Amino acid sequence: MIVLHKKDIANYLNMDARLTAALQMIADGAVENDPIGKTVDSDQMYHIVQCYDSKPFEQTKWESHKKYIDIQYIISGLERIDTAIVEDGFTVTSHNEEKDCLLYQTDDNAFISPLVLSAGTMAVLYPEDLHRPQIAVGDPQEVRKIVFKIRV
Repeated sequence: MIVLHKKDIANYLNMDARLTAALQMIADGAVENDPIGKTVDSDQMYHIVQCYDSKPFEQTKWESHKKYIDIQYIISGLERIDTAIVEDGFTVTSHNEEKDCLLYQTDDNAFISPLVLSAGTMAVLYPEDLHRPQIAVGDPQEVRKIVFKIRV
């Protein structure tokens, strides 16, 4: 699922071979049994297998990335990922350039769209897409997820 603002349409018009390759690896089930941790697929893409318990909303953070597109694919479990567009009432609170991670705080006027992802579902998140992953749906539960990082 891709959610976007019309000003960002150009980013999606020429989806490239790296995005296709990552989606094909997910479709083939080629990465679901990879060990937890980071695997470099090429100089333009890597994936991280994660296993964690989802968290109460208050224990999660808003983030975005400048250098990478995220594909967040749920292998097992259930989590909510809140999404928003960067310009909608958010302020950068920190930027770790080495990890390509910007953290944000929001005001009460921000427009937020929640996505509930279950096993077999994914979200494609571009640099302009803020996201707040790992939110518990009901009680916290174990989630196994793969996050593909595709260089923009």
